[in-house]
Amino acid sequence: MARDRDFSWIYKAGLEAAMIVFAVILAFLVTEWREAQRAEDRARTAIERIVLELEANIAQLETVTPYHSETAAGIRDHVALIERGEASAQGRFIENAMAVMPRGLAPPMLNRTAWDYAVTSGVLDPVDYDLVADLAAVYAIQNSGVDSTWRQMASTMFLNQDNMMEGELAPRFQLLALMFQELASQEAFLLTESRAARDKGCAWLGHEIDAQGCDLGAAH
Repeated sequence: MARDRDFSWIYKAGLEAAMIVFAVILAFLVTEWREAQRAEDRARTAIERIVLELEANIAQLETVTPYHSETAAGIRDHVALIERGEASAQGRFIENAMAVMPRGLAPPMLNRTAWDYAVTSGVLDPVDYDLVADLAAVYAIQNSGVDSTWRQMASTMFLNQDNMMEGELAPRFQLLALMFQELASQEAFLLTESRAARDKGCAWLGHEIDAQGCDLGAAH
């Protein structure tokens, strides 16, 4: 009888200990699950903001890219007029340039706030690596390509004291045409890459993609 009582006590103690361990493990797993869900929610919010930012950038590029391409062609036509003697060959470049740039330089106002915040806050860990890599590539192209090129154009062509003085116009217009064409080419490439990254982000979120872009209100 004493042995039975001892065994019963050991059994109960063991059972209670096992239940305590199970409860601790379960609480740990629930906490981990909740943390994972919160991380997933933060990642989804970040990607939604990035998709919206990309759509705004795409709209900007769709507006300015045709203008920059057409302006490059118009400047080349003006150089041809100069070479034929049908337009002034000498003058102040800044004053003459305005005639072939009806909307001025018109740089694209591209944003990267959502992307920079997501990267610095470290909320993209749950996101597929391929999507993060594509987004990083798009913003790198934006920064080192389009943004860099139009700033260089402004500095070289319009903030240069030499271009405010009298001088030969044809070489300066030729350089300006090349810069506008390069800018338009970079914008066209960035536009393609931005659309692809936008669509991939939209798909990761489980939303539908239509002619207007990513429908963040509709899920598959």
